[in-house]
Amino acid sequence: MLLVFAMLGLVMCFPFGVAAWVMASGDLRKMRRGWMDPGGEGMTRAARKCGIAGTLLFLLLAVAGCVLAWAIREQRLTIPGE
Repeated sequence: MLLVFAMLGLVMCFPFGVAAWVMASGDLRKMRRGWMDPGGEGMTRAARKCGIAGTLLFLLLAVAGCVLAWAIREQRLTIPGE
């Protein structure tokens, strides 16, 4: 389930990436403490990395969108030749 959340977060929906990141981090903590079977540690690490990548990609695109919107707005406010 974590890997599915991570993939959804990576390709289309930001909250799934955050959820995968948080849930995978908690599972890895439980594995280190011996509360959970470490058999799925590799998949859990992969889900955590994909969740982080999806979250960072979303944030990067959000910042780029804000910068683009600001640039378009500034261009409309300054009319050359007037």
